[in-house]
Order: sequence, then structure tokens, then C-alpha cells
Amino acid sequence: MNATADTQHGNPLPPAANLFFKTIFLLDEARSVATGDGIVTFERVFFSPARLTAFSKGEFDKKIDDESSIKESYENMIPEEQKLHRCFQVVFKTQELRNAFIHKYKNNNALESVTEEVEVKLFNFQIPPNDTMNSQLWGHQKTNVEAVWDCSRGCGPVVAIVDTGIDTTHPELQHQLWEVYPGVHGINLNNGPISDITDYHPLGHGTHVAGIVAARGNNLYGVIGAAPAAQLMGIRIYGSLPTGSAMAASGIYWAIGLGADVINCSWGVQVPFDPVISLAIGAALAQTPPPVIVAAAGNDGVDAINYYPASDPQVICVAATDINDARAIFSSSLSSNWGSVVDVAAPGKDIWSTVPVSVNSSGFMQLSGTSMAAPHVSAMVAIIRSRLSGLTQPEYLEIVQTYVSTIYPDRYIGTGRIDFTFLKEILCGCGCSPCRYRVILEERRLYYASIRKKFTIAGNSNPPACTLHECTEVTISPSLEPCFKLHWGDSPQDQIETHDTEIIYITACNPYCNITFKGLKIIAIRIIPNYVLPNNEMAVELAASSLICYGTLGPSRCTTREYALITSDTAPGTYSLEFEYCIEEIEYHGYNRGKNSFTLTLVDS
Repeated sequence: MNATADTQHGNPLPPAANLFFKTIFLLDEARSVATGDGIVTFERVFFSPARLTAFSKGEFDKKIDDESSIKESYENMIPEEQKLHRCFQVVFKTQELRNAFIHKYKNNNALESVTEEVEVKLFNFQIPPNDTMNSQLWGHQKTNVEAVWDCSRGCGPVVAIVDTGIDTTHPELQHQLWEVYPGVHGINLNNGPISDITDYHPLGHGTHVAGIVAARGNNLYGVIGAAPAAQLMGIRIYGSLPTGSAMAASGIYWAIGLGADVINCSWGVQVPFDPVISLAIGAALAQTPPPVIVAAAGNDGVDAINYYPASDPQVICVAATDINDARAIFSSSLSSNWGSVVDVAAPGKDIWSTVPVSVNSSGFMQLSGTSMAAPHVSAMVAIIRSRLSGLTQPEYLEIVQTYVSTIYPDRYIGTGRIDFTFLKEILCGCGCSPCRYRVILEERRLYYASIRKKFTIAGNSNPPACTLHECTEVTISPSLEPCFKLHWGDSPQDQIETHDTEIIYITACNPYCNITFKGLKIIAIRIIPNYVLPNNEMAVELAASSLICYGTLGPSRCTTREYALITSDTAPGTYSLEFEYCIEEIEYHGYNRGKNSFTLTLVDS
């Protein structure tokens, strides 16, 4: 793919010809490869352990690509990292020489795969600055982030800004910076001193993103980040050299090597899948504990499934909204991407944040784009992780997707727009323990499920306009319901005594061959009649008593859950066990066929 300069955003990148002849080769084992056959350079994509050690010791400009140091540690790497260290970036003199080289070695067992490098694009769009920024932080107001600040401001987690660099002298950021070594707050992967993370972008893209996450607060100056106590790590992948997928992947890998908890990627490549960046994501998520990766959806107003890493199911993909909770429109040709791969939306239009004074003398500017939406979510994850540090990426995603406000955009942009209003219920008090937060989260999901409306498209043979209308309830007849059966631990039925403990099982079955029940839960269960004993205990108790999750019931499948039935001085007689259940989604497996018609009128020419 021929990479071009980012003229749309005013990025004065050098000619892209240097990038055009770069190709990534994945070899089947760690080895050094000699140049030849038209090769200009043949270099490892990812850093060696020795280079990381040198960096941590302050030997910032010492170039270490020592094969012996790699071989010494290669055997001790996890498989995901071994594959990273077998990636080599090759630069050819011409495209013809590249093609000839691949043809010559395509059947060589040492060559596992070949990937042509693609350009990495930033997802921002400039808005002309105003004279004032007072009361303009509408994103914070809309998401109600202040509601959680008395519980957590993100203290502890390190957020890596893999971007164009960060202005380390900005008064809103200089005290927020993570430090690997005195005076060193990140790493530069794109030419120049390795410790120089000065923002390279003409609009201060990386500095703007960093300010949205963690600009300093309560200092009577400027703006405040959504997680103002989080630490910022600068990973600069933009500079005087073209930025390709290999450099972006290296940025992610450096972030995990330096211990980032959250990795913000306000950029992407315009392909559905990039194997090199995917390798870095795989290595990140194989760590213990793994970092959370947040990616911008893109700004071209199309399906985000064609953008990477936004399309990767292992990252949190973020679309952008405006102040009215509509899908953000940036210009006549640019708007937030959308689609099934988008997980959640966040404010991304007319966002005030920090920029270098070389960009704007005030040190602040408005920018728009999914680049600005992603750091809102990164800040949210940092706040969650400050209290719940041992979760997996899917668990963090579940929390982010649950704590949202329902919006009605013209395209699907996730479960909603992030909302901090109730987030502290799982971060503070009894909810902050890992064993307790799950119950509270389930209760919150059930609450939202009961109040949210779902849109359906109501059509007829000649609709006046093919648009979405106010919610129309649809009733399926006959009703589709799972069936339940009760049985005992040791026999189909048992004799329950008035003072006894018995294990019982309730099995839920899906009797249909083309229906899937998703999110099946028992939300309330009770014994009737029942009464309170003098010791304030119930005469008949059932443990557990609520929120029993059966999960997904596929076609013709059953799932069983265990309960303890406890009787204490209970009167003999007949009792009824009643329960309520809910199903989040019913999926039909099959084809819906129909017909429609339009009337065409022809006139004489």
C-alpha cells in the first residue's frame, strides 16, 4: 500500500516512498539475516531485552540489537513474544526487487509470512480555537465524571499515550508524567534521541490526547483530565520518518515492556487486519495482568470493521459523539466511524485540551475526532483499574459497556455513551472487592435493561421515508420461552423434612432447534408460604436467592445450577417455589424472506 502524507490534517510527513518498499517478514526461528538481493536494511521490528535494560539504566542513546542477548533470553519468552522477535522489517531499493525477493524465497521454510507495511493515520480534525475555554469541558459534564472523583481520580495506573509525543513542559502535564528514570518520561521510536518524546505533530495531537486523560486539576488554571491522578507515559511513534504499522506495533510493545496499565491508540491503519500490530496486541494481552488497549474507531464515516486495531475484538473500540449525543459529524466529508465492532461511544467533538504553546500561545485548543473520544475511555479504565486491578480486558470492557447513557444515533456506535454517574457503586464501599463488584454490576445491567428502549425499523410496501421512528414494541407469537425442571441431588424426588438441608438443582433447557437464548438469569426466587422464626431467620431458605446466571442457552441445550434448600422448624405441608427470570436477547437462526416493490413511471423522451 502506498502511504501518502497526512495532508488532510496538516501533518508534514516526509515523502512516503521510504515506507512504500518496507515489508515485514516473520521468520520461523530467531536468526540473523544478511543483506543482499536488493535489500537496503534488514532490522528487527521489536526491541531486544538488552535495549530495555539499557534504557532503564539511563543509557538512552545506546543502540543495542545484539543477537547474542536476544538468543540468551529467547527461550525464556512466552510464545507471543517469541513471535514478535522473529519479525524483521526489510527495506528494498525498488518494488521490483521486493517482488523478486519474495518469489525467490516464498518456498523457503524459514519464511513464515510476509506483510506489506501500511501507513498509520491519526484520527483528529482541527476546530478553529475560540477566545475562551471557560465552562467548555462539556465532555466531563455530559459523562458526569466528577461523580466518581470523591472515590477515585485514577491514582496508580499508568496510561501509555502511543502517539506523536507529549509536551513535557506543559504546566498541566509536567507533574502527571510517569518516570522510568529521572527526567525521562517515555521513549521516542521515530528518529532522534530515544528519550525525546517532544510532541512532533503540528496540532499537538499526542499532547491533546494526554490532557484529556490526565491534565492536572485544582490548580486554578486551564483544563482538567478525566482521570487527573493517573500517570502518563509518552510513547512517540511519529517524527521525521514515516510511521508504519511496524512502528505502531513497536509502540504497543514498548508500552507493555515499560509496565503500562492502559494503552491509548488514537490512530489506525485502513485495513481490516494488520498481522504485525496484531502480534503486539497478542503479546500485550498475554501479560499478567494484561494492559487494557483502547483504540479510536476512525473519522471517515464508514464501518470501523475496515480499520485496525479498531476492528480487533480484543481492544475497546471507541466512536465519537457530539454535545447532543449524536454520532459526531466533523465536516462535510468526515464523521465518526460506526459498526458492530464499536464497543462504546464518548465525547469527541469540540473537545478542549492541552497543546504545546508552539501550536497555540494559550497552551489549549479544541480538536475533534475519535482520537479525542478514545482517551475519555482510557481515563475511565484507569479510574476503574485504580480500584479493581486484577481484571481481564473483557471484564473491563463489560464494565465500560454497562456504565453508559442510552443514546439514539443514526448508526450503531456501541452500547451507549460512557457515563460515570453510578460507577462508584463498584469502586467504593462494599462494591470495591472483586467478589462483590460482580453482583452489583449484574444488578446495574438488569436495571438498565429494564429502562432502555430498543429501536425497530417498521416498514411497509410504500414507506414515505426509510428512517427510524419512535420505538415500536414487537410481540413474538407464540412466545419463546425456555423450560425448567427441578430435581434433587440423589434422586428424581426426595422427602424433605421440617428441619433439613437438601441440595436441589434447577435445569433450564432450550427446546428449540433454531433459537438461542442469551443472558438468561433468575432475578428473584422465593418460597410460598414462608414466615420468620423467633431468631429472625426464615423458616425455609434457598441459597442463592437472586441473580442466578444461566448465560447463553444454544439450540437444544440445557444448563443446571445448584441451590441449597434449608428448613428450620418448618411446619409440615405443601410449599411453592416461585421464581422470575429474564432473557436479554433471543437470537433466531434462519433466513427472513420477503418482497417489496417500487413504482417506476416512464415518460416520453
